[in-house]
Amino acid sequence: MLSKHLDPMTFPLFFPNGDFGWTTDLSHNMDHATEKRNKVTILEFYSNKIGIRRNHFNPLFYGGKLFQQYLVYVYARYEANRMTYIRNNQKTLRVESYKDLLDHVNNMSRDNNARIGNIFILPSSFVGGPHFMSKLYQDNMAMVRKFGRPDLFITFTCNPKWEEIKSELQSFQN
Repeated sequence: MLSKHLDPMTFPLFFPNGDFGWTTDLSHNMDHATEKRNKVTILEFYSNKIGIRRNHFNPLFYGGKLFQQYLVYVYARYEANRMTYIRNNQKTLRVESYKDLLDHVNNMSRDNNARIGNIFILPSSFVGGPHFMSKLYQDNMAMVRKFGRPDLFITFTCNPKWEEIKSELQSFQN
């Protein structure tokens, strides 16, 4: 998943000239590089790729369902890259603080004569992970303690045919 040729080979309609995709050795321009960050991240690369610019034609936005597929592909690459980073940097992410949990899992597997694979702890910044969800829950409970239980459930409805909505859309948006 790290080849710079992956994007043009997977989506030749979007990259007819064979423009390269993201790779781990893609460097920042010298005026944007810092001592610690001198490589372009996958998030920076694709954010730039799908950015809306005035008077600039971007074939991605006219791709319809293929563009949607491209966005799913980009997100999958981003998540895979993030998971690889988490797996390879468990010590940097201070996972050793979960030593008791790991001991418990190992004891359970030994007692049940089960074989476990590699264990990776997801940080609380990993959206959708158990620590992230627990943090959201704790934040919401703190709000309930401070402000009380919610007594209103408010929903908003809009019609995509309303003139206020249509006037804000770009030319390539339906």
